[in-house]
Amino acid sequence: DWREQSYPSWGRGDVVHVGSSEALSTNAGHLALLDLLTDLSLDAGRADDAARYGQWADDLRDRIDTVFWSGTGFSTMTTGPLDRAAVGRWDLLGTALTSASAASDEHARAALAAYPHSAYGPPVQWPQLPDVPVYHNRAIWPFVTAYGLREARRHDLPAHVAHDVAGMVTTAALNVSNMEN
Repeated sequence: DWREQSYPSWGRGDVVHVGSSEALSTNAGHLALLDLLTDLSLDAGRADDAARYGQWADDLRDRIDTVFWSGTGFSTMTTGPLDRAAVGRWDLLGTALTSASAASDEHARAALAAYPHSAYGPPVQWPQLPDVPVYHNRAIWPFVTAYGLREARRHDLPAHVAHDVAGMVTTAALNVSNMEN
C-alpha cells in the first residue's frame, strides 16, 4: 500500500478517501474489459449483450475523456464524492492506457506530448513529492515507460520515442538491470 505516494496528503491516513476516489488507470482497465466483453459477445453470437457492453464502453470512454482531462493531460484521479475535481497529478501508465483506448486523438497526443521527462525518461508519477520515499515517487519503471513509448510512437511523437528508448537503455546499463529504477 503506497497511498502516501499516490494520494493527496490529507487522504493518506484514511482509506475512505482512497476507496471513494476515481482512478484513471482503473477506469482504463475497466474500459479494456468492456471492450473485450463486447468482442467476446459478438464472437458468441450474442448481439444484444455486445450492444449493451459496447454502449457501456462508449459511455465510460466519454466519461474518462471528460472527467480526467485537465486541459493539458489526464489527471491520475478524482478525490471522491465530495469533490469530483480531478487532482493536479499525472501518472504515465494511466496516460498511456487512456491514450490507447479512451482519449480522443487530440487529447491523447497532447497528454503524451506534455508528460514530463527527466534525463533518464518519464517518471511514473508527476509532480514528484518531496520527503516521500522512492517507489512510485521519483521512479522510472521500464514497463510503464514502454507503454508510454508505444503510445508516443502511435501518436507520432518521435522525440519522446527516442528519449524514452535512450533512457531505458541507459538506466539498464547503469544499473546492470532493467528493474524498477
